Amino acid sequence: LYVIDHLNKDEEIGEYPVKIVGASDMKEKFAFITDPRLAIILSRDYNELQTLDPGNSTKSVIVLSGGILEGLLIDALVLTETLTFSDVCKNELKKIIDKALEKGIITEDRLSHAIRNYRNLVHPGREIKDNVIFSVSDATIAKAAVDIFIREVKSWSSTKKSEMAIEVPLESISEDQR
Repeated sequence: LYVIDHLNKDEEIGEYPVKIVGASDMKEKFAFITDPRLAIILSRDYNELQTLDPGNSTKSVIVLSGGILEGLLIDALVLTETLTFSDVCKNELKKIIDKALEKGIITEDRLSHAIRNYRNLVHPGREIKDNVIFSVSDATIAKAAVDIFIREVKSWSSTKKSEMAIEVPLESISEDQR
């Protein structure tokens, strides 16, 4: 990605402050993301997630994991060309996950819905109202699940982009090229 290729540490792009440690690793990890804004956010959040210990930052690990999952799926759903960025963002994470499962972007729904169930931890009132209980084990699973989702979305994205590259209308090919 152009944006990440040209980042310096602590550089700001628009409204998105960026501080990437190991920028080349992050660039490669999220090179399949088509929206440069999401690539920056996902790189930043993933980098932060890697610094967190589920035992000491249980809630933070769970919330960041859910945000990363959401960002991955937003980008992939836009790539399906059936939804716009704005359309996808209007949905709750549950619907985003369901659409991603329906389109084969991800295959593991138990992990995605488990992460989704904890997303309301960011709202203290909802945490109390819904009596959300979580542990270090939940955070450990959420953190590990992020890498599984990155792998699944990256694989799907690669296949989708290959399909898009070979989908050339016959009319656009001249007689000489046929």
